[in-house]
Amino acid sequence: MSDISLSVNNKTLNPCEHKLSEITRLLEAARCNEQVCRSVALNRLEVTYDLLIKAADAGGLSAVQLQSVLLSIEHSMLVVESSGRERPVVVW
Repeated sequence: MSDISLSVNNKTLNPCEHKLSEITRLLEAARCNEQVCRSVALNRLEVTYDLLIKAADAGGLSAVQLQSVLLSIEHSMLVVESSGRERPVVVW
């Protein structure tokens, strides 16, 4: 029985090593994507939070409305920071 191998960057890999290398690369790409998505979600929540504070200062929201929405945003931020897998949900 002959060994089947693959040469990558002048290094010979057997099929199992090649599959493991490919899986590792895909997992790293997924981790990177997750970090980007989490950062974007947090940035959006922070912008929304700041805009709501400004709206409240301008008299656009009552104190009860503001408190309810801000608590929802803060909860969503905690969910994103802790898991990164759940999508933040803002309840109006």
